[in-house]
Amino acid sequence: MITGPENALLDRLAAEGVAPWLTTDDRGNPSPEWAGSLSGEHSWFGFLLPDHTEPLPVAREACDAMRSVYDSSGGRDGYVSVPVDQRLTHDPDALVEAARTVHAEVCRPNLLVRIPATDAGIHAYRDCLAEGVGVHGTAILSLERYRRVLDAHIAGAERAMESGIRLLEITGITSFPVGLFDKEINRRLGALPGHTAAAHRNRAGTALARLAYRTRETHLEGWWWRVLRAAGARPPRLLWTGVRPWHVPELIGWNTAQALTRSTLESAAGRHPLRGDNMLNTHPQAHRVLENLRGLGVDPAAVIHELENDFSLLPQDPVSPDLPENPAG
Repeated sequence: MITGPENALLDRLAAEGVAPWLTTDDRGNPSPEWAGSLSGEHSWFGFLLPDHTEPLPVAREACDAMRSVYDSSGGRDGYVSVPVDQRLTHDPDALVEAARTVHAEVCRPNLLVRIPATDAGIHAYRDCLAEGVGVHGTAILSLERYRRVLDAHIAGAERAMESGIRLLEITGITSFPVGLFDKEINRRLGALPGHTAAAHRNRAGTALARLAYRTRETHLEGWWWRVLRAAGARPPRLLWTGVRPWHVPELIGWNTAQALTRSTLESAAGRHPLRGDNMLNTHPQAHRVLENLRGLGVDPAAVIHELENDFSLLPQDPVSPDLPENPAG
């Protein structure tokens, strides 16, 4: 049961333009209580099914539980993200076919098919949107890869419009594993001599998120996106995964979302109050955070390259990584 402070935090997040998404603490199927949580507590705006879930029957139940949120928001919220088979990660045609199958068999308007943003996955993201299949592009870390996903979103929306699909009825979201990035940067900081590095722990994920936010805002300023917006297209929402309690107040920006476990929500509600929007125009500070890491000998770009090129290090389940409970500095 969610308590008063936790409900108040969920309401504050929503008021700041942040959609709180429920995710699970374990790597198996959701606990028996999850459906009641979704249907009985309407502060949740979305749900991430973990990778190791048997997707179709659970996906239908989850979509039905979130349907009232979807209907009341006019299709803006109330989505359920369901993974495809990760063995198809590098086959664009197989990814699209798998997405079609899940979309058809679940047959719910608030379903999003979760596809990793590998080279093949970016093509599949575009093709799914073009066919009117809602899609969640995940495992994004580099800004260059994110720009490619945004281009795929624009191209998919354009093709959908040409096919007569109402753009208001298709949705794409994109996610950055901010907690995983923090974990990998922290590991390298921990190997440095002395205590100077401690003050830089748990800052990289927030910095990367703020740069991604800026990238979306600038990349969607073009005239063609304005045409698509006029036709009903929605910009892809940014979803932060691997969120830990201290991330919650640091990642507040319009048209974003945070994937929260119950334990993260409980801790954040008690110890990490919100302080308003801190994403808009914060890219200069974010650049400085990453530059300071480079000055210490920890190269964020190299970490991103390593993670994105070893897909096994980017698990698609939304479980928060093992990070220390309190940030340094």
